[in-house]
Amino acid sequence: MPEVVTLTSLQVDPAHQARLLELTQQTKVRFENLPGCKSYVFWRDPAKSGAFLLTVHYESVEASLRGYETWGTSPQMFDIYAILLDAPDVHRLIVDQTLGASPADVPLGGTISVSHRVADTGHGFALAEELQRIFGELTVLEGFMGGIVGHREQLEEEVSGLALWASAEAFEASMPKRTLYEVRAYSRVM
Repeated sequence: MPEVVTLTSLQVDPAHQARLLELTQQTKVRFENLPGCKSYVFWRDPAKSGAFLLTVHYESVEASLRGYETWGTSPQMFDIYAILLDAPDVHRLIVDQTLGASPADVPLGGTISVSHRVADTGHGFALAEELQRIFGELTVLEGFMGGIVGHREQLEEEVSGLALWASAEAFEASMPKRTLYEVRAYSRVM
């Protein structure tokens, strides 16, 4: 049964960042006790004030459905939605490959880099294989901890790569001078 990772992008007014962290910490306790939840990690975008990313890693599709139910019944959910500037952007990934560490293993201050790519119709599998090859090559770089490659549920042509780094410096050193696609980096805050 495939693993699932949800990526939820959140944007708040910078004045509400502390409140968002408090509410997210309260919600984390519920997920830590959820059967099948492997990790619940919160990240901040250092390049964009008030931008955050929540990653939740599940051991199965069924566990992810329990996670959605847990989120939907969380008393903090409405408080979080009340301080968001925009609706959360949620990506649900079916994991194609995990390599090395998981998001829970990244230390506070460590980095996750996220890239979303879209293949031509029918070529999602080839794009996922390309990202898996790239992640295999990253294993020789200092500070690379691991990665996850997955595709959007219901849309195999949308492929995402999540690379895990011990530090922002390790991530920055890995980046080529020119990139062909956007890569966003987030620093672990919880």
